[in-house]
Amino acid sequence: MAQAGRGRILAACYGLDDGQWHVLTAPSLTNFDELAQKINRPALCAGEIDAEAAQILRRGAGQKARIVSPASRLRRAAYLAEIVAGRLEAGWQDDPDALSPIYISMP
Repeated sequence: MAQAGRGRILAACYGLDDGQWHVLTAPSLTNFDELAQKINRPALCAGEIDAEAAQILRRGAGQKARIVSPASRLRRAAYLAEIVAGRLEAGWQDDPDALSPIYISMP
């Protein structure tokens, strides 16, 4: 989850299968109330989740929403650096010419 302004968040759902991540629900704009209602199975919630949002998720999704620790819910470039380092160590490389932004809504 990432804050998108005006009370909105960008959220997506991913699953891990045989060590590979895949998209279960494509990224979309929503809010924490709507997202909580959509959680219908155990989910680890990560990203930019403040204390109020954590309460909304727990209240709306109950035991199905497991939320990472407060320290892990901060936006930090170091997290991306760790992901990149792991990918490089595993020999994965992305073609910079093939990378493109994901536009969820028009400005």
